[in-house]
Amino acid sequence: MDIFAPETPRNDSMAGTFGFTYRITPKLGIDFAATYLHFQEIDNS
Repeated sequence: MDIFAPETPRNDSMAGTFGFTYRITPKLGIDFAATYLHFQEIDNS
């Protein structure tokens, strides 16, 4: 029997991150970042 509790950490996920900085001048830059999260689907309530 599987019990699902939303507040319990899960170990069935994958995450990826990506980021970079675009330098406009030596004192000014713009940061870009993205995160991807993928979780296995759960049918329990």
